[in-house]
Amino acid sequence: MQLDLPLVAESCRIAASRSAILARAFKTLAFALTIALSLSSTAVAKRTGGKVFNKITDINAVTITVSIGVDGNTHQTYSITDNTKVTLNGAPSNARDLRAGMIAHVVLSADGRTATIINGRDAPAHPGGHRNRTG
Repeated sequence: MQLDLPLVAESCRIAASRSAILARAFKTLAFALTIALSLSSTAVAKRTGGKVFNKITDINAVTITVSIGVDGNTHQTYSITDNTKVTLNGAPSNARDLRAGMIAHVVLSADGRTATIINGRDAPAHPGGHRNRTG
């Protein structure tokens, strides 16, 4: 039995190319799943009365820090760039208009560290859903 070596070499090259493509696809899928899981874990916010709050704890020209997690005691800081789109109470705005204590929904870039969109709004007057009543 005689093998046609160029044909065998070409078959090996095609198989290796397909393996590389599959490996790259699996790496991309694994990366996307990792990002999705990390975003979902950081997107968990303090729950009060059935409402979800991501409270801004600190903001400056280049970063925003929000409280996250079930207890709200965990904080995450994200970078703000010139390309970050910001709204305040539904209207286009700037990051400099946001303040600590406001509520923010932050959409992250693929790196998970940069805010691409920040939708800020004033904090509810009574986040617990009840008022102190006297008399």
